[in-house]
Amino acid sequence: MTRFNQILAARMDRIRKGEKNDVGFTLIELLVVIIIIGILAAIAIPVFLNQRQSAWKTQVVSDVRQATLAVETYGTANNGSFVGLVGSEAHTAGDDDSTKKLTFTVTTGDTITVAVAAASPTKYTVTGTNANLGTGAGNTYTYDSTKGTGSWG
Repeated sequence: MTRFNQILAARMDRIRKGEKNDVGFTLIELLVVIIIIGILAAIAIPVFLNQRQSAWKTQVVSDVRQATLAVETYGTANNGSFVGLVGSEAHTAGDDDSTKKLTFTVTTGDTITVAVAAASPTKYTVTGTNANLGTGAGNTYTYDSTKGTGSWG
């Protein structure tokens, strides 16, 4: 404890004498660094959150495309008809329901629904959502076989 008091006393003497060889940061310098770090964090966090949402949407598009390939493969194997798929069937991660006629892997958090039009068993839609995107407008991706394209809506 005595050594510590001696060091503090020597430092106080140097400060009183106005010596400039005392090493350390001033309070202003530390505050400026903290403010700069805060500004950088304020810029980076929203960008990071947008990247996560973009990744979830890309994941849904990928799963819908995979389901579309499974439906097309089913149609090719049945001479262009989707008669066995009339109705809807939903797929989620870890599905091992043997009663489903289509098999494909769904990413965790995604739900893919395949629906074949009862009136025309050659037309179908594949719809995909992700639990992290919520249920608001623009968070469902739908592929329409009549148009041959998918869109967010």
